[in-house]
Formats: sequence, structure tokens, C-alpha cells
Amino acid sequence: MKLKPIYIYSILFCVVLITLISLSNSENDTKTEAAVDSKQMPKDEIHESFQNNSSNPSGANVTSEIKTKLDELEKYVASNPNDTAKTREYADMLVSAHNADKAIELFDNILKKDNNRVDILSKLSILYYNKNDFLKADQYIERILALDPSNTEAQYNLGVVKVRIGDIQAAQKQWEDLLANHPNTKMSDMAKKSLERLSSK
Repeated sequence: MKLKPIYIYSILFCVVLITLISLSNSENDTKTEAAVDSKQMPKDEIHESFQNNSSNPSGANVTSEIKTKLDELEKYVASNPNDTAKTREYADMLVSAHNADKAIELFDNILKKDNNRVDILSKLSILYYNKNDFLKADQYIERILALDPSNTEAQYNLGVVKVRIGDIQAAQKQWEDLLANHPNTKMSDMAKKSLERLSSK
């Protein structure tokens, strides 16, 4: 069988084309790897603005900004003690800065102005829980439930605190009530899982 020249040239053309494409790709890969290996940003219009940007925040800048904000809030709250929104903002920042004792003091000051603040009671219960003062956490959660009996998060958290105190029966009852009264909620799902863990012990 004899092949026509057109078929031979077509096959040869395809082989040459494939070879050129593969060589071209391998050169680009080598250039890309070299650029990555040198750890330098490419010098083109797209990356030029990044190279000239020297104002990127560093850890020191962020820390100094937080300290400055804390100082500003402290001064503001000292001169405006009735501004509970700023007091809460300051207390929240103190919690983030691992100064729970000062935050507790500020949250207590807010409660002296309005003892029905469920949000503040909740924050205090969490802070005392994290300090392993479960009896105090229990007291704050009980206060939340006195104000808002249908607060499912507080209902669940009360069960958690009861476990930590060692009152397993009270925790079981709390979670069973939560499941019965508020089925198909996130907190009832958590209560169900917690009950399963208790029963497996």
C-alpha cells in the first residue's frame, strides 16, 4: 500500500506542531518555576503597584492600633460612664485582649445601669465559665432565663454548667426540657448530642 504525499505531509505537520507546542509549554514552565524559585514578584504593570506599596500592616502596627483604640476607649468610658454602648465596646475589646477581670468590671457597671441586659448577662456567664467559676456562670444564666425563659442558648448553656458543677441529673432534665419544648432547633440538636454523650458514660 502506497501513502499519498498529502497524508505524509499532514502527519509530519502534526508531529512538528505538537513538538513545538510541548517545547513552548516546557519553556514557560521553566520560566514560571524560576520566577517562583527566586521569590521575586514579576516586574510587569500588574505587579508594579504591589512592589511600591510599603504601607502593608505588620504585627507591630496592628498591636499598636489595638493599644491605641483601647486607650481611647478607656478615656472615653472614664469621661462618659453612662454610655453603655461604648462601655460594652471597650469591655469586648478587653476580652479579646485577655483582660477578663477588667471586662467583668465594665459589664457589671452596665448591669448597674440596666440589670435586664440579657446580652451582658450572657457575656458575664461566658467569662465566669472560662474562669472555671461555674457557680457564678450558673447564677448569670439563671438570671437570663428569669428575663427570657424561651432563650434556648441559655437553656442549653445551663445544662453545660450543671455538668461542670457535677449536677448531672439537673443537666439531663434541662436538656430533655429543651428537646421537648424547642424541637428542631440548633440548641435542641446540641442538647440531644450532649444527652447521648452523658448516657454513653
